[in-house]
Amino acid sequence: VVCRDIFLQQNIDAIVSPMLGMKVPKPQPGYRGYGESNTALVYQVMRFVPLANLLGLPGLSVPVGYEKDTGLPIGFQLMGDAWSEHKLIHLAQFLERESLIPRQRPPHFADILGPFLSKSTSSTA
Repeated sequence: VVCRDIFLQQNIDAIVSPMLGMKVPKPQPGYRGYGESNTALVYQVMRFVPLANLLGLPGLSVPVGYEKDTGLPIGFQLMGDAWSEHKLIHLAQFLERESLIPRQRPPHFADILGPFLSKSTSSTA
């Protein structure tokens, strides 16, 4: 109820926050062999991610740029009022369409859906 009042009283369609709380750090040497578990670091990086879920609001991430030194994407998180997913999707579509930043693949990209998508399009042709 409190969240709904905020959207109505302030006459807003979305709340915008950073997607991540800090720049993603490089993994420690040898992480592939033993993994890495650093709860404090994970919290710092991901601190904005669960906000929409905790509040029970719809949310989505929109790419808005790239880190200069790593080329990794940077995103905003859009959160909306209950049952306003359509507004968030339209807003995200507008932001992506009107962005002056050209889309690019991160330097380390794995196209895990590509083989499945090419099979489905070739079988329907």
